[in-house]
Amino acid sequence: MTGKTILVTGAEGFIGRSVVAAFSDHRVIACDIFQASQNDLPEHHCREILDLRNGPDIRSLLHTYCPDVVIHCAGIAHQKLRNSVKADYFVVNTLGTAHLAEAAAEANPGVHFIFLSSISVYGETHGDMAVTETDVCIPTSDYAESKLDAEIRLQTLYGEGKLKKLDMLRLAPVYDKNFCINIEKRVYAPKKLFFLKFGSGEQKMSVLSLENLVGLIRSRVGREDSWEGGREGKNPFCETFNVCDKDPVTFKQIIDIFKQSRFQPTRVTIPIPLCVVKGMVNIAGYVLTARSSWISSCYDKLAADLVFDNGRMLQTGFQPKASLRSVFLQ
Repeated sequence: MTGKTILVTGAEGFIGRSVVAAFSDHRVIACDIFQASQNDLPEHHCREILDLRNGPDIRSLLHTYCPDVVIHCAGIAHQKLRNSVKADYFVVNTLGTAHLAEAAAEANPGVHFIFLSSISVYGETHGDMAVTETDVCIPTSDYAESKLDAEIRLQTLYGEGKLKKLDMLRLAPVYDKNFCINIEKRVYAPKKLFFLKFGSGEQKMSVLSLENLVGLIRSRVGREDSWEGGREGKNPFCETFNVCDKDPVTFKQIIDIFKQSRFQPTRVTIPIPLCVVKGMVNIAGYVLTARSSWISSCYDKLAADLVFDNGRMLQTGFQPKASLRSVFLQ
C-alpha cells in the first residue's frame, strides 16, 4: 500500500462519505461521532470514534495515526429556529476545529489541514457584485459565526508556524441528486407541495456539486507532491477558496431542471411577489426578536443574488465538470 495517511472527520456525513470513498488509493482513517461498520471499507482503511468536544481524545487519536492530511468535514450544521444553541456551535465548530488542528500539527508538523468552511461566513447582503475571498465577512447566524471563528483560529495557528499547510474551503450549498435541501428551500413550498417562484425568479445563486467538491479536495491533496515549499523559516502556504460550480443558476433554472428530473417530484409553480415575503419576514422578526437578524437574512437569500467569485479556485488548475443540469438530467 502506497500513498498518504488521510484522516477524515465527519466520515458518516453527506460529504464525508464521498470524501472517504474518493481516497481508496490511500490509507484513510474515517472518523465520526457515530459508530459504523468496518465492512464497507477497503482493507487499508479503518474507522474511529471521534467526538470534537473531547480534547484529550482528539490529541490521542491524532498522535496514534500521525496523518499526512486531515480533511475536516465534521461539525454542527446550519441552525434551526427551535433547537439552535450558540454554545454548541462554538464548542464543536470552533474549539473542536482548533483542537483538531493543533493536535494534528503536534503529531505531524508537516500535516496538510483542509477545513470545510461555508460561504455563509460572508452574510447574505452583497449587492450586485460576486463575493470574493477578500470581502468583509458579516455572518448572520450562530453557525456562520462559528465557522468564521474557526477560520480565524486556524489562520492564527498558521501565523504562529504551528500549521504549515492550510486550505480553508468556503463551500456554496452542496448537492447531489439525492440530497439538495439547501437548494430545495429556495424553490419548494413545505413538504414539496408545489414550486414557489419568488419575484421574477431571476435571482442567481452559486451552488456546489458534491462531485466538484470531492474533485477539488483530491486535487489539493495531490498538489502536495509538487510543492517546493517556502524559503527557510517560511510556511509553504495558506489558502482560502470560494468553492462552487463553474456558473451560478437562477431560481427559474432550478425549477425548470427539477421539473425535468426524475429525482424530483413534478409540481405546479405558484408565483409569490417579494413584497409578500418581505411582509411575512417583518412580522416574524417582530414576534421573534431574538432571531430577527437571522430571519432577515432568510429574506435576502430569496430576494437577492448570492453569487460567489470562484476565480481563485479556478486558478489552481481545477476545473469543475459537474453542474446542476448534468447531475439531475443525466
